[in-house]
Amino acid sequence: MRIGIPLGSAKMPVLEQAEQRGWVQYEASGDELINLRKLAAGRIDAVDIVKGSGSHLLSQLSAKERAKLTTTQSYETWDYHLIFSRRLPESERLQQLFDQGLRELKDSGRYAQIWHQFNSPIAP
Repeated sequence: MRIGIPLGSAKMPVLEQAEQRGWVQYEASGDELINLRKLAAGRIDAVDIVKGSGSHLLSQLSAKERAKLTTTQSYETWDYHLIFSRRLPESERLQQLFDQGLRELKDSGRYAQIWHQFNSPIAP
């Protein structure tokens, strides 16, 4: 099985073990949209991609290309953090502003709306 991954991407432990056993081969690309197009064309068998990016990029494929693809449930989740440089004099203030803005988005329900908008599956 050939799996397309973004260039420099971390491999999930379960897939890394499969690679070590010779069950899968990775094909790295600097462009995730190209990976999806290779998948639709049958040049690779699967693509390992972040759900939000995948949903967005699927919308850029033609209906014919999308009809050839299906997605699985997420098999791994990641926590994301915004990191500021301590060299910036205003980094602490920026962190506080970010945290406040994120809290306001969550409290208002807008965060959930945005999350749903970018993490909903796209039908062919």
